[in-house]
Amino acid sequence: MKTGQLSWKIPTSWARRLWGTAAAALLLGSPSFAQSYCESDGGSGNTFNVNRVQFAGIDNTSGDNNGYADFTGLSATVDPGASYGIALEPNGPFFLRYRWSVWIDWNQDGAFTANERMVQQTGFGGETATIAVPAGALPGSTRMRVNMSAFSYRGACESWAFGEVEDYTVVVPQQCDAQAGTLTIPKPLVCFDGTSATLTAVANGDANVPAGFEVLYVLTSGSGLVIEQVGADAIFEVTGPGLYTIHTLVYNPATLDLSIVVLGQTTGFDVNGLLQQGGGSICASLDVSGGVTNVIAPNAGTLSGGGTVCSAEPTVLSATPNGDVNVPAGYSSLFVLTSGSNLVIEQVGSSPSFSVSGTGLFTIHTFVFPSNLDLSVVVPGVTTGGDVLALLAANNICASLDVAGAAFNVTNPDAGTLSGGADVCLTGDAVTLTATANGDSNTPDGYSLAYVLTSGTNLVIEQLGGTPSFEVTAGGLYTIHTFVFPSNLDLSVVVPGVTTGGDVLALLAANNICASLDVAGAAFNVTNPDAGTLSGGADVCLTGDAVTLTATANGDSNTPDGYSLAYVLTSGTNLVIEQLGGTPSFEVTAGGLYTIHTFVFPSNLDLSVVVPGVTTGGDVLALLAANNICASLDVAGAAFNVTNPDAGTLSGGGDVCLIDDAVTLTATANGDSNTPDGYSLAYVLTSGTNLVIEQLGGTPSFEVTAGGLYTIHTFVFPSNLDLSVVVPGVTTGGDVLALLAANNICASLDVAGAAFNVTNPDAGTLSGGADVCLTGDAVTLTATANGDSNTPDGYSLAYVLTSGTNLVIEQLGGTPSFEVTAGGLYTIHTFVFPSNLDLSVVVPGVTTGGDVLALLAANNICASLDVAGAAFNVTNPDAGTLSGGTDVCLTGDAVTLTATANGDSNTPDGYSLAYVLTSGTDLVIEQLGGTPKLRSDSWWSVHHPHLRVPKQPRPERCGAWCYNRW
Repeated sequence: MKTGQLSWKIPTSWARRLWGTAAAALLLGSPSFAQSYCESDGGSGNTFNVNRVQFAGIDNTSGDNNGYADFTGLSATVDPGASYGIALEPNGPFFLRYRWSVWIDWNQDGAFTANERMVQQTGFGGETATIAVPAGALPGSTRMRVNMSAFSYRGACESWAFGEVEDYTVVVPQQCDAQAGTLTIPKPLVCFDGTSATLTAVANGDANVPAGFEVLYVLTSGSGLVIEQVGADAIFEVTGPGLYTIHTLVYNPATLDLSIVVLGQTTGFDVNGLLQQGGGSICASLDVSGGVTNVIAPNAGTLSGGGTVCSAEPTVLSATPNGDVNVPAGYSSLFVLTSGSNLVIEQVGSSPSFSVSGTGLFTIHTFVFPSNLDLSVVVPGVTTGGDVLALLAANNICASLDVAGAAFNVTNPDAGTLSGGADVCLTGDAVTLTATANGDSNTPDGYSLAYVLTSGTNLVIEQLGGTPSFEVTAGGLYTIHTFVFPSNLDLSVVVPGVTTGGDVLALLAANNICASLDVAGAAFNVTNPDAGTLSGGADVCLTGDAVTLTATANGDSNTPDGYSLAYVLTSGTNLVIEQLGGTPSFEVTAGGLYTIHTFVFPSNLDLSVVVPGVTTGGDVLALLAANNICASLDVAGAAFNVTNPDAGTLSGGGDVCLIDDAVTLTATANGDSNTPDGYSLAYVLTSGTNLVIEQLGGTPSFEVTAGGLYTIHTFVFPSNLDLSVVVPGVTTGGDVLALLAANNICASLDVAGAAFNVTNPDAGTLSGGADVCLTGDAVTLTATANGDSNTPDGYSLAYVLTSGTNLVIEQLGGTPSFEVTAGGLYTIHTFVFPSNLDLSVVVPGVTTGGDVLALLAANNICASLDVAGAAFNVTNPDAGTLSGGTDVCLTGDAVTLTATANGDSNTPDGYSLAYVLTSGTDLVIEQLGGTPKLRSDSWWSVHHPHLRVPKQPRPERCGAWCYNRW
């Protein structure tokens, strides 16, 4: 409905009520009682004072106001000739008598006269009295003064101690004939349809509209009568629920300016306060009571909390009101539980929480209805929400049902339980765990049932299957669970070995998926004493006395509580147990197949039955099986093929003296070598400290032709090893060892071998020996060194002159040149000998070369004497002298001349001595003879013949020395 905009004029009394006295003064000028009243004060700091005043609309509790308070802003409207009750309440000690006086200046002359004292009473507490308004009381505003004193009555203009004074305003309205009359409301209760509602009032015909006055209808809302609309007709349309009142206003536009009305703010009380009937001065009439219409909007509001609910047992469905419900006065609210899509009512209650024991679609609704509505027509399990709505519509009942409500889909997928969990021993590669369904599961339509195998306490999902039977290959805690889930559930999110049962439950919860997992399930404690595996097995080369075989645990063993772990070394293919230890490391001293195993066994297992070298791994396994002992032996283990090519050792090395063209170095194998199958043994001759390979052979015997450090080694090597890389005189033993190491070739070289220090002091040879004729007192014998001698470090070279066939040492010298004074066989030798050799044992003319050689041999002294040397045959044929020559007289045909040999002749071997008869000075030989007695026919001289007849040489051997004797 359209309403016109009205122009209202603010009356004085309304202005005071809205904006106070100051505002009213601005609008209307000074009030009618502008004259000043006398002062009055009851004293300050009192412990007793006026606490409360109640009179004709005034109800003021003030307490202590320090002797005086101006409450003229509070007014009481009274009619002439009427009587009104007044109540006065003190504040102070209970034992004091309080004396009260009340004056009202009815004639508005600014003075309180005796006949204007309306109350004078005393008592120990509050007082009540009745004030009769004089019939001739002047219309308008005037003052009422209330005073209270403790000990005596006080005058209206008196000041004293021990009391209090309060001033108020009393309004006497002018007489006015305007009457708004009353209204009848045809429909005092209107149901708001959510958009608008039409309110109507009917005038009862008892209004009085004086000439010049008009009738206006006013719509107010709430108990505060806030003006919402005004109109010429008593019909209004509202857009919201609430308490509405239609009032009739009879007024004179000339005296009441309605432009001051602000819709939605100004109240009917504000307007009434301007009128005489409300204590104002304007003649107009407002039907303050009016006709009340209650526009109600019973709003069930909404609920939160519906969803899918999983329950195998009775469960409580609870919704939460969203706070948007509206329950008008005279209305009640209930919560209704319905089932199914046709909303069959199952239960009603005062809270949105219901216990249900079945499954299906349930909805909790809010129902707001008139409190007097008969709900006995509702039959649980029969009546539907539609029935209720139809009932309300048929009977024009204003109510609200939250049809959508909070819907719950109650599903009870039940995984049920399983039997069959137990302790299980995993001694092989796998064991099958089987549980038995107890038949108490429930798989609703649209659901599937599967079995889940989890491991550990955090239930890591390992496998899913259609039966409660799973094969496991490792020990630990396993549980078989039943899982009932929506058939369309995407299980691809399950990652075996990663996803846990907790993850699944969290996924279900996060996505509000209704499913059932038998968390307890059937638990299997699979004990898997698992020896695990070892790494490190390999071909191992045993080249020394022993080798340590070490395997590495791969970290995949398992030693359950109450179990121990040990490592076992076995030999051969039948796994003969050789050693046990706490680490996978064992020392072996012989070649062959060895295996290191891990053994996990009960800590209380008696291992004394194991006899090293006798008991086999098979024996142990048989023992475990026979006694049903849960243990694990890593039969494969880490296998080591220990090959022990052992070069062994050689004897026989030493210092060797090379005095001829060659010497044979021979070592003796000590019998401690080992040549495995597929291997060969050879002997190697090396030279020098860097072991340059010189020769290879099948025996430890080699001929060398030069001095130096030589070593004979034993070499045991794979028969297929290509030795063509060995270059004699170039390749070293180190090269061979490096080659073996680089190619991981298992071989054994007796590096130390048998070492020979071959020393070759070589006297060499001399040239220059010859037949020498000693015809004088001495002759020098000189030989020439041929340059083929060798004087090693620490050695010296000297020349020796010997005589005779037994080589009697005559002289020693630094050069091959000696002087001799007698004939005979002489030899110059070269002698190479240790520089520290003590030659003081040589006695010239006594010691022989043989003695020297014997000395060298006896003391194992390496030296070289050129025994042959340069031989000189010094021949000294000496005719000697004859005695007897004289003058002889030839008196006949002949004479015999005879000389006498003086014995100083020398006839060397091979020589002959003859006597010669010569004649003349030129010694013409005349005769030869065997004696120095010759017949001569002339002067003769007898001479020794001096002839040398050489004989053929005859070789002889003298000890270790060789020479030619002439």
